[in-house]
Amino acid sequence: MTGWAINKETKNLEVVYKVLRYIHTNTYKEVLGNFPVAPSAYQSANDGYHAALQNTGCQDLATGLEYMLTADIKLPIHFLDIWGAKASSFLDADWNKFLTGELSVSDIQRRIIDNINSVIR
Repeated sequence: MTGWAINKETKNLEVVYKVLRYIHTNTYKEVLGNFPVAPSAYQSANDGYHAALQNTGCQDLATGLEYMLTADIKLPIHFLDIWGAKASSFLDADWNKFLTGELSVSDIQRRIIDNINSVIR
């Protein structure tokens, strides 16, 4: 699955974040339909991807990926550090809601990142 990370030392972090958010929410819908290389973890970006797989005769692959992306439980990457158990609880609480669009991507900073950084500190 495609995904992105931004180094916290990046200059103009807010601009980079806006670009990546645009890629995930708008660009992938078109690009993955024309070049179905991998599904996006963000479900609403996958319409074109699944249509392309189905149109090229890869129905079994499309069905399998659709099952994984729409499963009730999706496991995010977890941390192994000594603070990992406490930090991972913030991922577990909201991860699926961000992937499905139930929660706005713009809330990730407040609901997940800020809380994890607090635990690390």
